[in-house]
Amino acid sequence: MQFSNGSYLKGFLRKLNNRWIIKKNLPVLNAAALNIGVSQKVIDQFSTIEGFHNSGTYVLYNGIDQNKFYKTNTAKNPGLFLIGCVGNFWDIKDQMSLIKAVQLLLRQERIKNCKVLFVGTGSELESCKEFVSENNLTEYFEFIPVIEHDHLNEFYNRLDLFVLPSWYEAFGCVYAEALAVGLPIIAVKNQGIEEVINKEYVDEFFISKSDYLSLADKIEHFYKKMPFNLSFKNLSINKLVGDFLSYIDPLI
Repeated sequence: MQFSNGSYLKGFLRKLNNRWIIKKNLPVLNAAALNIGVSQKVIDQFSTIEGFHNSGTYVLYNGIDQNKFYKTNTAKNPGLFLIGCVGNFWDIKDQMSLIKAVQLLLRQERIKNCKVLFVGTGSELESCKEFVSENNLTEYFEFIPVIEHDHLNEFYNRLDLFVLPSWYEAFGCVYAEALAVGLPIIAVKNQGIEEVINKEYVDEFFISKSDYLSLADKIEHFYKKMPFNLSFKNLSINKLVGDFLSYIDPLI
């Protein structure tokens, strides 16, 4: 629908943009036999659109190709706690909260021999780099512009923890990729990925928006509690697509 992404979202243009989107796209949504969302979070947003009245919806999570993302025997450095974060450096991704959380842990000597590997580029990258430099944190952070997709599994398997404190993720493929290799994750509450995690783990894995104090506590928790056990829905792309095809077959 593009209510929250696009070039025309400032000032009065936002209202004009949204009116045009509704006029153009709402009839398509209402006429569709099935509207598919990558999470229930997306499906629920349909109902907030005035005039939407189609009950034909289906949640199809972004599945994981288990031939590409899986746990390996990659050797980890036992003397280094390695945190990974993959995402564009935009406001909503909020990498700064992760930087501040690690800074707090180091300052209070609650964690040692820690390093964060950031992967991504974007408008907030330079401000994050400047903060790290100005606070003498350079040795604890590394900024990697891009990793080729076929090297991502190796990257995840090097990590001890995956963190992306993004304010909005319809689902968040990077979380699912990290889970597929056996990593604990930390994300923001009420995002799509929370739907696939067993409820008993919500307090352990999720923080409120921009709450770097809580993020610091959870990082310390995983720093002290390794290895860990986690239960989540089967995100195999073969299973998810198979279930979807079985669902739509009688409709067709």
